[in-house]
Amino acid sequence: LAGEGVLFSNICSIGNRTVRGLEGVLASFPPLPSESIVKMKFSNNIKTLPQILKERGYENIFIYGGRGLFDNMKAFALRYGFDSFIEQKDFKNPVFTTIWGVCDEEIFDMSLEKAKESYNKGKPFFFLTLSVSNHKPYTYPPGRIPEDPQKKKRANAVKYTDWALGNFFDKAKKEPFYKNTIFVVIADHGARVYGSQEIPIKSYEIPLLIIAPGLKSSVNPTLGSSIDVPPTILDLLNLSYVSPFFGKSLFSGSKNRWVPLNHNRDIGYYDGKDMVVLGLNKTIFYYLEKGKSNIEKTDSVEPFKKDTAISIFQTAWEIYKNGL
Repeated sequence: LAGEGVLFSNICSIGNRTVRGLEGVLASFPPLPSESIVKMKFSNNIKTLPQILKERGYENIFIYGGRGLFDNMKAFALRYGFDSFIEQKDFKNPVFTTIWGVCDEEIFDMSLEKAKESYNKGKPFFFLTLSVSNHKPYTYPPGRIPEDPQKKKRANAVKYTDWALGNFFDKAKKEPFYKNTIFVVIADHGARVYGSQEIPIKSYEIPLLIIAPGLKSSVNPTLGSSIDVPPTILDLLNLSYVSPFFGKSLFSGSKNRWVPLNHNRDIGYYDGKDMVVLGLNKTIFYYLEKGKSNIEKTDSVEPFKKDTAISIFQTAWEIYKNGL
């Protein structure tokens, strides 16, 4: 699949929980240190991608293999622009179920069926499909992949998810809506957070692949994160909008790029060169990149970067509480 679209090679998650990924790809909102907006009290000041698309006549469906109560996902989705939320209980006689929910192939098949229904109704559609198989204990249906006994369970689970995703695309390519659909494949977060830094940036690297009409196959090194997904999709759709989005389209050509980060109660700003971490009790940590996998603590960075980091998260909190 990577050879059929634009593969972004410099993308970061904004946190290490699914809710952090969701607030990024749906609301283009940076992670607040207290809690994800997915789990916080409803705010009329937040604007989401599905809300904008709903105003344009799109049918929006959230498809999740687990229970909608988990991390308040269902309530968040239905409050912020989704027309319906499909969860574990809506899958009839699934071929395989894990402790997290139905297996990935079931989730992708459901997405395909709902896409056919929307297309046949003449409705444009926006679906968010959240898979679950790539979680401990890493179980999946037998007979789908040639298992390598030398590999850890996680590696085989990733292989299964890759198979399920490929199976979905093989089927989708046969549908009439395929040639007029934008597909975004992104991780919500990395596997684990490792490192001695307050925010170990290496653990935040995630894949992002966009397959869309008119997009030529390429590898794009633009720095970005999940908050850049909503403006990127709207850019590809050529739709104008007004919202408090913090991200920028990954196709904008902007040189002033940064990503917001969260780990535990720390929040951070990273621009591809320097990182500013804002900790508890007003502590501030600075890091200087010495190479792709080597970030070292330093005494300071350019003053405007500290001010930018503070202003980003303070502005986000003010928007959530009081609006623009």
